[in-house]
Amino acid sequence: QGYFSWPIRFRDALIAKNITVALLLIPQIMLIALVGKAAHLPSSFGKFIEAIVVMLIAALYWFSVGNIFSVRMPRAMDPEKMNQMANKMQALSIWTAPFLLLPIGLAYWARAVFANEIVFSGALLIAAIVGGIFYRVGLDSAEDSAVRTRESMLMQLSRSDGPLSTT
Repeated sequence: QGYFSWPIRFRDALIAKNITVALLLIPQIMLIALVGKAAHLPSSFGKFIEAIVVMLIAALYWFSVGNIFSVRMPRAMDPEKMNQMANKMQALSIWTAPFLLLPIGLAYWARAVFANEIVFSGALLIAAIVGGIFYRVGLDSAEDSAVRTRESMLMQLSRSDGPLSTT
């Protein structure tokens, strides 16, 4: 609900939310790398950088879908029902991930087939470009939908026991 009352554009709020999540993902990869190092798992600085790059490219796809879902299917935050919604979204994520992340999968497939890092890097660059286009289109769609359905969204979001509730 705050997105509609803050003195910034709705689009900027979505972008800021996405950047914040991306910046929280990087320390998670760093922690995983440290645990792997402590467990003496084979790793290298190159693989660490690759993991960060692939994660950021994948985030473009997931952010786009998340932005669209957040405005097309708004749900009020209800602490008692958080697990119910999380389970539904996890199931949706499991079924859509192979299609959503296909460009990244194709980059790894290209690496395996051609055994060439340049081919892999090129395919990953294409996946990044497609991800950027997908993010831009998803952001435009989410913004347009939010503007068009503002009143309906606010009604949906006010159906909770929170401080801005109308029930």
